Amino acid sequence: MKSTVFKVGDVTVGGEHTVVIAEAGVNHLKDLALAEKLISSASAAGVDIVKFQTYDAGKLTTKKAPRFWSWEGEHIKDGSQYDSYSILATPERDFTQSLLDLCKKHSVEFMSTPFDIDSATMLAEIGCKAFKIASGDITNIPLLRHLAKLKLPIFLSTGASSIPEIRHAIGEIEKIADVPICIMQCTLCYPTRARDVNLSALLHLRKEFPGYILGFSDHSIGPVIPAASPLYECKVIEKHYTTDKTLPDSAYHWLSMDPEEMTMMVDMLRQVEKSVGSGVKSL
Repeated sequence: MKSTVFKVGDVTVGGEHTVVIAEAGVNHLKDLALAEKLISSASAAGVDIVKFQTYDAGKLTTKKAPRFWSWEGEHIKDGSQYDSYSILATPERDFTQSLLDLCKKHSVEFMSTPFDIDSATMLAEIGCKAFKIASGDITNIPLLRHLAKLKLPIFLSTGASSIPEIRHAIGEIEKIADVPICIMQCTLCYPTRARDVNLSALLHLRKEFPGYILGFSDHSIGPVIPAASPLYECKVIEKHYTTDKTLPDSAYHWLSMDPEEMTMMVDMLRQVEKSVGSGVKSL
């Protein structure tokens, strides 16, 4: 749905305030005490939404699929992608409900990325107010159609996607329901070097998809690049987040922002927002 503004719970998306999403993913390590530390520190840093990942390893990959990443912290050194995903798979309703309740407690909005239809249904049933679609699922038409039927806002990540693929995904969603969609620029490199970020791709997306809210799912290191994205009409910033970059089990801790960096990014972002101005040269 072409929209200048929409709501995710109490969070307004598309207004003057650039929405910050802390991508906690599975960095909670299935430990609710650590999850609360993640959520509370993100809230203190000025984050609007804390996002997690909800998946069943058996529905995401085959048991013999080779790993598509190389990380020295694996439990099973010569294992499969299934082995990696199984450690922190989070399809359990009770655990996910606890994450949502902790977000309420600390005054941030809860959101998650479902990687299968059952996970999406469960998230909607417990009160999730919006969905993030991972870049790898932008051509997963059955999942897109199912999410559209749930009639909640969608943040559509576009890493490794062509303009026709993005257009097709949006078309499939909008055939089912008129739901708000935020198109997220993304580069699938972990981490992303500055020269590969391509912030100005947001201008290309603006030209191809006028009227849609734009966001930026960033994998660069540090706060500078995402803080600059409002200069390219970006209204949502998503950044990987952890409380401690040295924690085990998740392959994302080391490239995530910690609380100090997230606070710095939010402060820089608010300064950039103020600096954008009217766009009119005048005295």
